[in-house]
Amino acid sequence: MNKTLEELAQELVISKGQLKKLLNQMGIVDVGKTGLSDKQVKFIRLIVSSQRQRQQEKITAESYEEQILEESVEERGFPSVGEFVLEQLEQKDRTITQLQKLLDQQQQLSLEDKRMLRFFSSQLIENTREFISSEQIPFLDEQIVEKLVLENKQLKQENLRLKQKEIRLTEEKQRVTENLNHWMNYYADLQEKYDKATAGQTSFLKKRWSFK
Repeated sequence: MNKTLEELAQELVISKGQLKKLLNQMGIVDVGKTGLSDKQVKFIRLIVSSQRQRQQEKITAESYEEQILEESVEERGFPSVGEFVLEQLEQKDRTITQLQKLLDQQQQLSLEDKRMLRFFSSQLIENTREFISSEQIPFLDEQIVEKLVLENKQLKQENLRLKQKEIRLTEEKQRVTENLNHWMNYYADLQEKYDKATAGQTSFLKKRWSFK
């Protein structure tokens, strides 16, 4: 449902002047009778929320007198759309980097577990062969037989444990991959907003991101 300037300004507890300034930076000069779309309202809410969060973080570390001074400075206006999108893109860059590292670690762990699984499997086969080919089989006492049976059982349990761990790592890898794809799509959407917000602003320092 579309909102008028008055409705959105009252909801965000800001002046119409501040709201119009944000709209101008977004390239919206005339709202018209239809009001602001849901997408426009959502984006403006993000900008205002981000600014207030930064204010709150500063307030908690300052005295009452410093709060008054800080509030008087912050009342000059909210950050530009370009500045907000720039901040969001840099934050998502850091998130994507962390997810990439986690994904690499999961892949390395998965490879290491596969090596261990092959090792224990080969060890189990080798021990079984030695047991069968041993010339002392007719003369093995019960203790030796029990020891071999126990070792065989332990190797099977370890084999099962590694398989279960591999399944968990595969599921975790899938989760991380889906999360990474989500941020990549979000990243691309913000880049598009940033390009539109800074179109024609020759004095604005533009920065482009790429994901490979």
